[in-house]
Amino acid sequence: MREPTLFGVWPMSRIFISYRRNDAGGHAGRIFDRLRQHFGEQYVFFDQNAIEPGDHFPVRIDTAIRSAAVVLVVIGPDWLESLNARAASEKIDFVQREVSIAIERKANTEDPVEVIPLLVGNAIVPERDRLHADLRESIGPLFNYQALAFQGHQQDQDRQFKHLLALIAEESGIVPGVPTVHAGEPPVLSIRARPTGSPMSHWAEQVTLPPIDIDKLERAFRLVSRMLLDWPQETAGRWIERPELTRLRELTSQESPSVTILLGGPGEGKSAILARLGSLLTVDGTMLLAIKADRVPRDVASLRELDEWIDCGVELSTALRRLAAQRRVVVLIDQLDALGDLMDQHSRRLSALLRLVESVRDTPNLHVIVSCREFEFRHDVGLSTLRAEEVTLAPLQWDQVLPVLNACNIDTHRWSDEVRSVLSTPYNLAVYLQLLAEEVPVPDFTSYQALLDRVVKQRLERVYGDSTVRAAERIAAEMAAVEELSLARARFSDVTTELENLESAGFLVSSENGLTISFRHQTLFDVLRARSFLRDGSSLADYVVDRKQQSLLVRPT
Repeated sequence: MREPTLFGVWPMSRIFISYRRNDAGGHAGRIFDRLRQHFGEQYVFFDQNAIEPGDHFPVRIDTAIRSAAVVLVVIGPDWLESLNARAASEKIDFVQREVSIAIERKANTEDPVEVIPLLVGNAIVPERDRLHADLRESIGPLFNYQALAFQGHQQDQDRQFKHLLALIAEESGIVPGVPTVHAGEPPVLSIRARPTGSPMSHWAEQVTLPPIDIDKLERAFRLVSRMLLDWPQETAGRWIERPELTRLRELTSQESPSVTILLGGPGEGKSAILARLGSLLTVDGTMLLAIKADRVPRDVASLRELDEWIDCGVELSTALRRLAAQRRVVVLIDQLDALGDLMDQHSRRLSALLRLVESVRDTPNLHVIVSCREFEFRHDVGLSTLRAEEVTLAPLQWDQVLPVLNACNIDTHRWSDEVRSVLSTPYNLAVYLQLLAEEVPVPDFTSYQALLDRVVKQRLERVYGDSTVRAAERIAAEMAAVEELSLARARFSDVTTELENLESAGFLVSSENGLTISFRHQTLFDVLRARSFLRDGSSLADYVVDRKQQSLLVRPT
């Protein structure tokens, strides 16, 4: 729990962001990241960063909003509906309380505050008449204030953000007490709490940031990055050239900052390309941070917790910006889709990673590249807000695949066009060569699902028996139930022989310390989760309706 300051209160922020998580959480997070780049994190109150475990939530909110100079009310498309629903149910609603306190203070000449509505997600200013009757007096005045709309193209949103900065400076007089920090530079001031009645000039004091321990950062980054850099890059000992890798290398060689997303379907080689790119950049002397999104612990829900997981000894976004002033920095984030709503509806890991990207995106000499399945990027609400240049993987051509098969002395003359199409996906090709080629020299599967089903029967059922198949299905089901793609080995102490079989067959891999297990590839998890669902005889319709499409289970099922 955070200790109160010597004045007996928590540190006070001058800009308060009010929002509802299920309505505009992602938008509010990105606004917070941009504001803190200009003013410093300690001057902007955003609950996910400002409230720590053990803090008294209602007291922290009240203290922050009553000391703020500016209250930004972020309004998304469902803001009014959620507000009315809370009022009708008589549940405690902190958003309603925040806005009503801000409006009350705005009307008080002795304790004024500026209140600025921000419209996001194509929201419009709500009509006062649509407010719940109990809210019209306390909330209604908000709709009379001029709003800023953060919508349209990025250029329009950038212009509105500059307008917002001008409003904060002009209306609140906040700039004399809150130093402006240009994007890409670390804050140079720290804050201690201001006693009641203390002038702003005595509130902020100049301090010097401690030096960054470059060796510690390199060790921390190297340890985290191994999860991606150790990903298999070659197929049967050969690297298949991809033009997209050349494009990504070109982007990272520029001085101007960039954010890029590598898109593709399941098993098309996104992880292999990022692993290859990371290896090449490391040889070039680039400062590299590579993150496997699916390996970020589930309890990481904020940038602060992401900092603690990486253990670099300093705020991660600040470290990256300061490093970029000295050398080229590249951040790789793989498998972002594993944390999207279509896979994991209860995790805030995605929000933390997206906010990291937003916090460093304008930093010269720093490049961010993320990978994601194209379907999730187009349809997932959280992922679709990522502002990035798109690089889409082109499907492999048969003349790229054939040399790999020829090098393995595999005769493909009798192969059907359907088989050739299936094996033109890099992961499918690797699975066939590793697990099926010897037993099935003339494959007859005509789809990706049929390939995986053949692998399960050929490599598990025939070799180790049904007990090993059932163990694999059980592991997949339990991973889905707890929404984790890796689990403690001790959890399956009753099937240790089956675990060894699954590792020998190439289905499972152990962590470096041997304490956790995970499937070698997400597609193996998918097929085994689906098989366990079918074996249980459950109703898909009942499952989707009753469980409301929760998390990892839906797509693979």
